[in-house]
Amino acid sequence: MEAKPLIAGEHSAIEVAGTEVLRSREEWLAWWSRHQAGGVAQNEPPEVDWSRDVAVAVTLGTRPTLGYGVELESARREGDVVHVLFRERTPDPGMLQGQVVTHPFLVVVLPRSEVRAELSAD
Repeated sequence: MEAKPLIAGEHSAIEVAGTEVLRSREEWLAWWSRHQAGGVAQNEPPEVDWSRDVAVAVTLGTRPTLGYGVELESARREGDVVHVLFRERTPDPGMLQGQVVTHPFLVVVLPRSEVRAELSAD
């Protein structure tokens, strides 16, 4: 199962952890509006071909330093359902990190189908 990263970063205006499956341009633009609220992102959202793809957005909520992120762990098809598993990347122990509050996020694009997304506790 091919999942392509669309956009990722440490600074989203979405301050709560969660996963969202976005199936239309309208849902994508609503998510993007929340993501860029307060001027966090100043550009147009990347294009997605909604006739063949869906997007899965994962936000981690508030983290105390730089060095946190979201990684795609797996995307596998079981029948008509695609299970997508993400995990949180944390700073290496003992590494110095900038003391700035972050809100890490990742958006991936998958072929259109029924999608279930989960954030791993690892």
